[in-house]
Amino acid sequence: MDVKGGMKMNHAKIIKVISVLALIIGIIGLIVSLILMLTGGLVASVSGNPEITSEMANDPALTSALNELNTATGSDLPMEAAPAAVGVLIIIAAVMMLISSIFAILEGVFGFRAAKGKGATAALFIGIIALATAIVRLIMAIVSGGGGSGILGAIPAIIIAGIYVYCAKAIRDNKRKMI
Repeated sequence: MDVKGGMKMNHAKIIKVISVLALIIGIIGLIVSLILMLTGGLVASVSGNPEITSEMANDPALTSALNELNTATGSDLPMEAAPAAVGVLIIIAAVMMLISSIFAILEGVFGFRAAKGKGATAALFIGIIALATAIVRLIMAIVSGGGGSGILGAIPAIIIAGIYVYCAKAIRDNKRKMI
């Protein structure tokens, strides 16, 4: 155990807490991503349905959103294709969330193994990837002008991933000293 500023740090306990949070977030994200995939499929499946398309065409907000999408992409997407486009975008977001959730579950599993003194190098590697993706997420939020929610979501992710990396490295280094 390290002693810093008179406070004992138990890296194994800290990484266990982070691992529990990662597992919870990962499992919830896994469930939500699967629901989103189903939702995206359902939304895409109504593409071409004349009743739904005519209802959408009468909605000024949807028409405005489609016009903005067409302007931003330089395309000329008709209203009939809008549900398919939205459905595909939902599915893409769901797949990204699914990958992130699986990664969070792996982070939790490897963190628990590291806390037991096994696989600290693997946990360190996973932690470094988590830290890098959190930093990229922050940069993307800043560059895209995504507003405060993207930035505020990325900052805790960076802090938590940084603590995870620190603890995994400390556990790995401590184990190396004992050998």
